[in-house]
Amino acid sequence: MRKINKQVPPEDLARYVRRENPQKFEEIHHTSHYPELYGECVEYLKTEQDNLSGYTEKPLRNGVHIDHYRKQALFNTQDMVFGWENLIADEHNSSYGADYKDRLVTMREEYAKLINPVLDDPHHYLTYMDEGIIKPVDGLAEQDREKAEKTIEVFNLRHPLLKELRERAIRMVKDYKVQGLTDAEILEALHDFGFTSAVEYALQGN
Repeated sequence: MRKINKQVPPEDLARYVRRENPQKFEEIHHTSHYPELYGECVEYLKTEQDNLSGYTEKPLRNGVHIDHYRKQALFNTQDMVFGWENLIADEHNSSYGADYKDRLVTMREEYAKLINPVLDDPHHYLTYMDEGIIKPVDGLAEQDREKAEKTIEVFNLRHPLLKELRERAIRMVKDYKVQGLTDAEILEALHDFGFTSAVEYALQGN
């Protein structure tokens, strides 16, 4: 997980909300005035996130959807349902990420215990091991350590596949270093592989 720097949303999104006054996000699929709006929003979000899942850092390829970080069932006001800062692109996968989070989080109060990648810098809380394991940064205050652990749990960031892919990324960094590539060349070579935070961890020589 890495910081998402939100950009200006599609202009049509504000027009749609103002013109049609929708109450549920699902209504965006049924507007005749803005038939391409959902796809446009997906592409904007993917660009903001460098084509990575906003939670796992897997590349966004198939089954990409718009997730409400604070889910609609708990935060159903229009400003939250259509608020750009609450929208994050992810893949549909019941084993980790957005879909996994939505099953585990059942109360509004639980969000205070989670890292919000739009408002928080996940790198303050999370780091990696060469084996691809994600863990809290050493020396965190107790409250921050608990926030890191809860985030790992709620998004299932220790899922075996995610661990395997991060380990592979770290191993490739080390191989490229042996070959004499610069950090910039390694970042470019591994851009489409995803897991940029794990790549950066390996580049720092940890």
